[in-house]
Amino acid sequence: MTLCKLPKFDIGGSIHIITNNQVGFTTNPIDGRSFDHSSDIVKSFGIPVIRVNAADGKTTPETLIRVCKFMISYWKTFKKDILIDMIGCRKHGHNEVDEPGFTQPEMYEQIRSMKPLSE
Repeated sequence: MTLCKLPKFDIGGSIHIITNNQVGFTTNPIDGRSFDHSSDIVKSFGIPVIRVNAADGKTTPETLIRVCKFMISYWKTFKKDILIDMIGCRKHGHNEVDEPGFTQPEMYEQIRSMKPLSE
């Protein structure tokens, strides 16, 4: 992305996707990164960011398809980068021996009360 503004390196934009599953849940966000969102780094390049809450119980696969179609349309029309920051979670923690409820009890109380996407 850092070379995207230089004519000899311009490829007509790219579509970037972040699947943000909040892996750093054992660290409070303010202590674990320099930005509020993992996608904030692209702000200095003027790249539009679409944030989607993939775990709110209302966002469906069809919603994500519509967002992706919009991104493709933007990219084809303007020949510029665009980024989707799909914010979700790991329902069962980082790995099989981890218990995220110990370090982030409020967050994981909410996560565990969510209905599965299939419902």
